Parts: sequence; structure tokens; C-alpha cells
Amino acid sequence: MKKILLAFSLLLFTSSINAQTGFETSGVEILMKTDANHAYLKQYVGDWSVNAEMWMGDDSNTVQKIVLYGTVTSLLDNRFTKIHINGFIGKTVFETDFILGFNTLTEKAELSEMNNLTTEMNYYRGIWETVAEKLLLSSTATNPFDGSDIKIEKEFLFLDANNFTVSNFDYSTGERKLTIQFVFTRV
Repeated sequence: MKKILLAFSLLLFTSSINAQTGFETSGVEILMKTDANHAYLKQYVGDWSVNAEMWMGDDSNTVQKIVLYGTVTSLLDNRFTKIHINGFIGKTVFETDFILGFNTLTEKAELSEMNNLTTEMNYYRGIWETVAEKLLLSSTATNPFDGSDIKIEKEFLFLDANNFTVSNFDYSTGERKLTIQFVFTRV
């Protein structure tokens, strides 16, 4: 019953906007529909082993390797995909959440990211190079040493139904630098 009332309310709302502005409902209708990107991400729902590598400081040869755990879930009728990663970095508890979506109107991928080690939330936007292969998103983060903005990127590589990677890059040195890579293997 609630779904029927919501659908009816949306129909009345969009009809009212159309009458006032002449805007066609096609944009609203497009936003309401999922597409091949949403369907593709659904196959990644499940539990994952996550091997992470972190490059610390200015020395790109210093790598910290960490074993974490991941869970991928579908949210809101497959409109969004949540990736939850948890474990320990040394003796410190680590948790992060990515909420990934695809805006069917703008045809842009969108991602929000938060973790328990900072109070900063990052919001990324980007493109699928092709459906089901590579997703590149960009944002800005705060440089913790001087408060300036740093361009950051997050790259998803979907290798197959049982493996994918998420790599973090920053431009704090002026050049693209890999800082963290999460390698997901289905459990």
C-alpha cells in the first residue's frame, strides 16, 4: 500500500511540475529506473576476503600489507551498492563504507566514502569506461598536514564475478600516486 501511495504521490508531483514548467517527465522517469550498471553490480553481493596494501609516506617502496574482510550488499531495490570493509590496521580497528550508485540521468557513477579513522567524508563522481570493466571516480580530500585540497581518485577494476580491486590515488606530490589498493576475492 505504501508503494502505491508513493508512486501516486510521485505521479501527482511530476504532473504538477509538468503543468507549471512544461518539463517532460522523461528526466524523472529516467532517474527512477535502474540500468545495466546496477544489474552488473548486483553480482558482487556477498562476503569477501580483502587484501590491502598501503603505501605510507613519501617512500613508495614502504608497503604495509593488511588482511581485511568485506561485505557487499545491494540497497534500495538494487539502486545502490554498499561495500563495507573491516579489520585491523596493526592494533587499530578499521572500518570503511563505500556507497556506490549510478545516476541514470547524468550517466555518472557516484560514490560516498567514510571510515572510522577520520571525520572527513569523501564524495566522488566519475565514469564507467565501459559497463562492467573499469570505473574511475574523482574527488578532493583535505591534506592533513597543511589543510589544502588534494585531488584524489578511486578506481574500480571488475576482473570477474569473484575478483575486483579498488585503488586509491592522490596527487599530493603533483603526480598520480597509488596510496591504497584493496584486492577483493570472494569467500
